[in-house]
Order: sequence, then C-alpha cells, then structure tokens
Amino acid sequence: MKELVFVVFFLFLFFPSIAISQSPRFQNYSVVDGLPSSECYQVLQDKKGFMWIATDKGVVRFDGDNFQFFTISDGLPENCILRMSEDDSGRIWVAGFSGKIAYFENNRFVRLKINPQLSKLFLQTVVNSLSFQNDTLWIGMTNAQMRYRIIFQKETQRVEKIPSPIIQGGYIKVLRNGQTVQGNISPTFVFGKKADFQFIDSNNRSTIFRNLLVDREQLPLNDNIRVAHLPNGNYIFSFLNHLIELNPKTNKIVRKCSVNEIILFVFVDSKGGIWVGLRGNGVHYFKNAIDGESTNLLPLNSISGILEDHEGGFWFTSLNSGLFYIQVRVFIITV
Repeated sequence: MKELVFVVFFLFLFFPSIAISQSPRFQNYSVVDGLPSSECYQVLQDKKGFMWIATDKGVVRFDGDNFQFFTISDGLPENCILRMSEDDSGRIWVAGFSGKIAYFENNRFVRLKINPQLSKLFLQTVVNSLSFQNDTLWIGMTNAQMRYRIIFQKETQRVEKIPSPIIQGGYIKVLRNGQTVQGNISPTFVFGKKADFQFIDSNNRSTIFRNLLVDREQLPLNDNIRVAHLPNGNYIFSFLNHLIELNPKTNKIVRKCSVNEIILFVFVDSKGGIWVGLRGNGVHYFKNAIDGESTNLLPLNSISGILEDHEGGFWFTSLNSGLFYIQVRVFIITV
C-alpha cells in the first residue's frame, strides 16, 4: 500500500473530497505572537467573522491581524475562561473555571447578577458545555448531580435544576434548535466500574443505556464528555479515550472505537470528516467513520478545541502551544 501525497492546491481545486495530508503546514500563534497564554481551551467564530479564544488568562478576540484581550478589568467574571457560546442575538457568552458567567454586548462584558449563586452551585464542578435556545442558557457540568439551565432576562435571571435519572455516567440533551448540552454525573467513575449513559432527543424523549461507559483504564471520568453531529443525523460522543456513534432515530449504538489517549474534543467538519482532539497526542482525523483509518496531526500537543471557519480554514486550540491554523485542506490518497 502506498501513500501518494499530491500538491495541496491542485487537489483542493480539482478533488475537494479526498482526505488529509501527512504533513500539512500549520500556522502557530503563541505568546510570542501576542496571545496572553499558550494554554487555550476553545476557539469560536462569531457571526461577524471575529475569532474568539478562551485561555487561562482571559479571552482574546482576533480579527486576523490583531489580538484584543479581555480580562476581569473588562468585565470577565474571572480570567480563566473554559467555555464560550454565541446566542441568536450575537452575544458571546463565557463561563469561567468557577462557573461564573458573563456575556459580551456593546463591546463590553457584562457579568450575570446570579454569579454568586452559580459559584455555590457549581462548587467542585466544571462547566462542560454552554448552549443557547431562545432566552435559556443550558449548562452541562462535570461531576455534577444534575443539569442546569439559566432563564435569562436582563432584569430577571434564575437558575433551574434538572435532576438526572442516572446516578453515575454521562448524558447528552439535544435542544430544539439542534444544539446539544452534555456532561457527566458523579466523580466516582473509577477502577473498572460501569456507568450509564442518557440520551435525550429534541422532543425530550429519554433513552438510558445501562452500563455503556466502561472504564477499562481505571481512570476518573473527567470533563471529556464531548459530542458532535454527523451529516447522516447520528451523534458521536466521547468519554475517556472511547468514541461511540449513536443513531437517535433507532436509539441504537452504531459503532464504537478507542484511541490511544484521553479525548478532549470531537468535531465534525462540513465534509463529514471527524476530528478528535487528544491529550498529548494531537488530533486524529477520520475521513469516513470512527472505526476506519485515521491520520494523526499536531503530535505532542493537547488539542482542546477545533473549529472550521466561514472560509473553510481550520483552527485548533491547545493546552500547551497556543493556537494553530491551517488555511486549506491537504490530502492523502491511499492506493
């Protein structure tokens, strides 16, 4: 079997559906280039085209040329920001390490009035996901005993707790607008124990998969429940170093696989390619399915976030080397 690597632009112009190259050239943005930190957690592109990067030292807005920093002095609830989301109004929402939340509007961050309450609720937990539907912000937590949603109006803000029917395991809830909220219940998933998984569809129908999550490596179930939506309607979710594809129409597990490191992020691009960010081993790219062959990129990096921008470029946040960008796809043909 031979791998023939062709010229990037020739393939991109004439064969846009062929898969990824062995050694594409990434542009790396680090502290030297103007980032406040090389520890980055997520990248987001807003409706206006700005790139937002969440770091342990604040939030960065990037216009392609310049980085603009935001810290607690600019209204952030705290400097260590883990998750971001954009709502239908174009506001950028951020959640910090302690669970405090703020939103960006009129060129400034505004902290929620209920942040003191959130800090108490989210003690010893970490925000896993932020998703918006209408005026409701859904929050997926790590190691929490229930899910939460914030009913948001500028003058009236309240938190609702949603108990979980599973004692230990993970969950995905699909909102009516297609966004998802995910997290895990209880921090005691260790030493080969089995745990349950709950899938809640957009019509609020719940299916529980008993003993689906098995910790074969005797590691704790941390904040790495990640989910992505495939073009065929199926969902891929991760826990530890495992990937599972779920058919929401039949509520059946379609396929499973394992990778060689803890999974930090899962992303599906516009062509249906599956990207899996790993702790300490870069990103794995699967062209067709998670049980097929994959290509490893950015080795030795812990990839915490992946994004395809409006122009088809790809952005990767890392926990150790800042931000990576590649302008176009580079492809491999296997014959």
